[in-house]
Amino acid sequence: MRFGRWVGLAFGVVSLFVAEDAHALFFERYFVCKREEGARERVASAPEKPTLEPLPRRRPPPLLDVAKLFVADVSTQDPIPRGHREPLDPPEPVVTMREAENDYRCLGLVRGKAGILRVLEAPPGARFAHHPYPESWIEENADAAAAFDVRESIPALRRTLGRKLPNSIEPWQRFARERLKTAAARALADLGDTESVPTVVALAREREASDIVGTYRDALDALRRLDRRAAHDYAAEALARLSASKLETADMNRLVELLPLVTRDDVVARAALGALSKKLDPKGEGGGFQSCRVYAARMRAGDTSIRDAFRKELSVDLRTNRSVVCFSETMEAAFPGDEADEVPALLYRHRYDALLAFVQKSTLPMSTDPAVTAALRSIRAWVDKRKGEPDVALDRSDRRFQPETRALHLALGAALGDKASERALFELVDDERDDGTAPWVAARAALDLELTGAADHAVKRLLMARTQHMVRHKHDSWPERGRIHVTEHVEVIDRLAARGDARFVLGLLDADLFTREATVHVVARRRPATACQLVTEHAGKAEGRAVEDAFWALSVLGEACRKSFAARATSSNEPAKVRGMALEALAMLRDPAVGGLLKKSRQGDVEPAAQRADIILHSPE
Repeated sequence: MRFGRWVGLAFGVVSLFVAEDAHALFFERYFVCKREEGARERVASAPEKPTLEPLPRRRPPPLLDVAKLFVADVSTQDPIPRGHREPLDPPEPVVTMREAENDYRCLGLVRGKAGILRVLEAPPGARFAHHPYPESWIEENADAAAAFDVRESIPALRRTLGRKLPNSIEPWQRFARERLKTAAARALADLGDTESVPTVVALAREREASDIVGTYRDALDALRRLDRRAAHDYAAEALARLSASKLETADMNRLVELLPLVTRDDVVARAALGALSKKLDPKGEGGGFQSCRVYAARMRAGDTSIRDAFRKELSVDLRTNRSVVCFSETMEAAFPGDEADEVPALLYRHRYDALLAFVQKSTLPMSTDPAVTAALRSIRAWVDKRKGEPDVALDRSDRRFQPETRALHLALGAALGDKASERALFELVDDERDDGTAPWVAARAALDLELTGAADHAVKRLLMARTQHMVRHKHDSWPERGRIHVTEHVEVIDRLAARGDARFVLGLLDADLFTREATVHVVARRRPATACQLVTEHAGKAEGRAVEDAFWALSVLGEACRKSFAARATSSNEPAKVRGMALEALAMLRDPAVGGLLKKSRQGDVEPAAQRADIILHSPE
């Protein structure tokens, strides 16, 4: 049994990394559309005769004989039961879903939605034609339902999330089913199903004892996105259990995932975190990054004594070992930028993000508090004084120059009313020669500050991103929101969408895959009336793969895109990548004009797309 358990865990770890790459939202068009048996115009060809003949088998040497096989009849079960035995679960019914070979990945959402729902509503243990790994296929469909906001899938996802696993399944099967439940929780979080919160909490408790941290992390992420208060409450109770444990490696891994969920003043969380601090750092001198994270969580949980102690240590030169070790982990919690008395330390430590948050909070609307007014004056004087410093002065030959810091410095000056800084900020956003992260940081800051014209400059940057791949020099990972990686591009998309600016849909044409995937989620939920026109009009300069992904994603809008697709499919001014994909999109809608367009496109530069359009047009749903 022990060997089987380890084999199951090994399979689970491997499949965890494979699944992360396999379960992408977008697929290559040539890969997902297949001509099905029985479809119209299918050309049947007989198999060719092999040109190589098999070699004759050699006989074994006469001295070697096959040993006789002796079968020992050994009982596989004790004749008399000894001790307690778990009752055997009834076998699951084996159901084979005879689905069409082409699914939503080829047909788009209009034609593929019914197939997504059938897969998610399949009974436990079901098998699917053309898909040898059923749990992975269900997970892909759950991710698609979440991305396209298919709310009809919520009942089926709830059943998957709450389903109990049989005791008799193999370890590798158990891991696959556990991943499937976690995928259901993630999809329900994307769909905003707050009624599932108790079940997700139960899943988190279940995964708490798991040897695989990834499924536990995903469960906690789903809970956090559904209900931050519930996530905090669960974290407090889980931390209390951890504080009574021996804090072995598995416990420390869970601790890393739980600490960010502590977000509010809570006596239960404070008590658990205090006990953890005594174990991890009994002398209070900084016992490593884990103890530093616990200190930061204690501050967020309302521990004023530890906050005051760290403020004294971090606001001056790092004179204690604890301040040196814990600086990066505790600075944000100790000085979040909420109060005026934090400003001297924020200026001393060059904490631009916190300073921007403080200025924005104090000037929208303008505060009349004398302490706040004095703090704003000190920030303005500090910004003016630092204009010539090498990290923010525009001298790219200086190795001390930091483009993102300069972007934040200009944004801070613009927030304080400096028009020269505002002009320089927009020049940075519009700079076509800069392919780094600084223009995106500048665009995000300008939108947050609601500067006049900020949205127009951000859209100009989005148009550049059709052909420009961003260069990023940071070593830390992007934050995640379920399957979405929140890149600098995605932050700009989110802010445009929050302002109600429909031009955020241009993210569908971004050269960056993460941006396109994130934009699909927003398009499916906001459904702007001008989305089809904006995307199709600006698709000509985008990369071919982005055009394919964008037009396929617009199938979520259905009939609203028919005119835009028809105009691009018949336009001689559009490149082949646009005309071809517009033809496929029209086939997804079963437009009556597709048949005539196919005849004209057979020998043209869009022949591969025309072949796929023919498959789509005649494929069953």
